[in-house]
Amino acid sequence: MAVSFNASTVAAEAIGSGVERQRLLTRERVPGTNILLDRLSFTANSCFDFAVPAASLAWFQMLSGAAVIAHAAVRENLSEAHVVFLPPGFQGKLTSASGARLLYAEVPNAARFDPALTTHPPQFRVVDWTREPVLSSEHDARKRIYLVTPSSSAPKPSRAK
Repeated sequence: MAVSFNASTVAAEAIGSGVERQRLLTRERVPGTNILLDRLSFTANSCFDFAVPAASLAWFQMLSGAAVIAHAAVRENLSEAHVVFLPPGFQGKLTSASGARLLYAEVPNAARFDPALTTHPPQFRVVDWTREPVLSSEHDARKRIYLVTPSSSAPKPSRAK
């Protein structure tokens, strides 16, 4: 059964200075869902600390604006062309000088779908989806861009020094 609603009917809540969250897909709205979906809106000169729970997988897609994500010693500039994959336990900061909007998804207790997740978690990754191959459907006029494949999401082997 499909659930249909307009995001403009979902109340926004402040989750930081200049950052609002709209909880679009929740267990209350869709009982039994395995994924939670939020829209985050950033005003100019705002920031947000991401903290993905240790048992969850998360990712977000930039919808508009520009931002910078900082994690450990890594800083990545983001635009509407980017999707960011956040591993279990990820901690980082997203800042926006000019304002931004993104769609944030989280799969709680993700190891129930893949037990290897606890021993081989995926890595932090930023993908520019405009540089990925566009595949045409064999059945209709749809186009697809695969952002996650077994080879692209496999943990990188460690290098011996």
